[in-house]
Formats: sequence, C-alpha cells, structure tokens
Amino acid sequence: MDLGLHPPSDQFRTNSQINDSVIFYPLGVNICEDCGFVQLGYIVPPPEILYQDNYPYESSTTQMGQKHYSDFAESVVNTFNLGGNDLVVDIGSNVGVLLDVFKNQGLRVQGIDPAGNICEIAELRGIPTINAFFGETSAKQVLDSHGMASVITGTNAFAHVDDQNAFMRAVELLLDFKDGLKFMSYPNKKLLGKNICLKTKGRGKVAFLLATGPSVKNENLKVLAGKDCYSASNFFLHEDIKTINPKFHFFAPYHEPLILENYIEWLRKGDRDLPAETKIFLATVRLIWLGNTIFSKIVRFTTYIFHNPHAAEK
Repeated sequence: MDLGLHPPSDQFRTNSQINDSVIFYPLGVNICEDCGFVQLGYIVPPPEILYQDNYPYESSTTQMGQKHYSDFAESVVNTFNLGGNDLVVDIGSNVGVLLDVFKNQGLRVQGIDPAGNICEIAELRGIPTINAFFGETSAKQVLDSHGMASVITGTNAFAHVDDQNAFMRAVELLLDFKDGLKFMSYPNKKLLGKNICLKTKGRGKVAFLLATGPSVKNENLKVLAGKDCYSASNFFLHEDIKTINPKFHFFAPYHEPLILENYIEWLRKGDRDLPAETKIFLATVRLIWLGNTIFSKIVRFTTYIFHNPHAAEK
C-alpha cells in the first residue's frame, strides 16, 4: 500500500520553523501474501533523522504506565535477588521512569536513548543517560564506564530496530550471560508452575524457533525434519509444516481490536493445519475456556504465560 511521501513523524514545528525546508520520505506498507507479515518498505536513516527534533513523548505522562514500570522493576529485583552491585541498562529509556524504580531499589542504572531533549530531562531526574541509538558503540561505552550489565530492558524498542542482528550482538557484548537477564516483557509468576515441565525439556539440545517473516519463504525448511522445532503465530500456514512437525505451536493472545469471531476461526484453522503431534499453547486470557471447544484434542492444548499479568489473573 503506497501512502505517498511524508515528513518524519513526531516533529511539531514552531512558527519560526514553518518556512524551513522539510525532507519527505516514502511511506509504503508491505505485506507478505504467504504469512501475513507486515512491515514498512523504506527505512528512514535513523541517526540523522529519527528522534532528533524535540521528540515529544515522555513515559512519565501516564499513571498507568508508571505503575506498570514500577510493578515490573520491583518484581525483577525481588524475583532475582538483585542488589547494589547489579547494573540495569534500559534501551530507549526515555525520561527514565523505569530506571528510576530500579535506582530507588538500590541498583546502578544507565539509560540509552536517541532523543537529545529526552536525555536532558532524564539527566535532570538523576538518571544517567547516553544520547545515542543502542548498538555496539554505546554498549562499549557502558561497558567501559560501568562493566557488564546484570539486566537489559527494552520497552517497545526491538520492533523499531532495522538491523536486529547488530542489536543482539550489542546485547551479547554488554550482558553478563552467566547471571544476566534481558526483558522485553515479563511473566506472571503464579502461572509459571503450569509450565514447569518445560523448564529443562531438551536441555543441551539445539532448538529452532520458527515464526513468520519474508526471509522464511526463501529457506529450505525441510532440513528441519526430525529436529526440535517450536513454531508461533501464522507459521502453521507454511507449506512444509507437516514435514517440520513442530513439537509446540504458540498462538498470540486475543486482544482488541481483533474481532473475536475471526480470532476463533484463526485458532480452528491452526488446529486443522498443524500436525496431530504438535501441542498447542494458548495464552491464559479471558477466552481460555474456549480451548476445549476449539481444538480437536483436549490434550493438544495447554496454557502459557501471557505478558500482561493483570489480564492473566482474570
């Protein structure tokens, strides 16, 4: 879908800037006809353009967001017995709301954010923040100043990354993998026991995690026959799904604005297309009771930990 040329978003011009020249960039939405994966077709050069002109969003503006960050940080500290020697690095840290909670818990903190005006606000709040995009350069900067990180967090950051391999190389460089933790979301501890049987399953073996994406179409996945494979989302539509025969398939939770009827039909199609041996995992949200009416075998379906603990407890 070609939406034409547009100026960068999140840039609100002042009266003195009205007549300044503005660069417009292509905005086109691409969709994979096989798997339904959606992404933008043009990448705006991030270091020169994105988040550079008085970025307006501050994570401190919503009470719900602040409570979420507070609950998350406290649960991480308490669950993993973190202390004063542990370093927490937040990628895309904004004004430091999340890191402020970790700091109040006695931990060392370091933020990394590309928006200069946001970094200034974070510094005034007492949160040390590097004004940069996260990558190997900023990771080395933190490493040289503070040592390895015990915890690396990223809130709605990974989806905005173009070169995800480079991003993860930087994580690998900075994170203490012996004892370190990285979070893109967090589990509900009450539900962890339901999945404890998976904790050491396949320990020491190579596993393959399969999801949808344009690059998958170009790969010969028949070579994965007989391997430990785990699939997710629309991957059950792949032409080689029977050959791959994944041990488990994970469905995303139902959420608005999805239409419930369409979501249920999606689950039923997955049940029809997946090999009979594949176990289905469904998020523990309000329609979990539908599992026994949708899937062909009760033993085929179980629950997994949903990223929103409040929804999971309902």
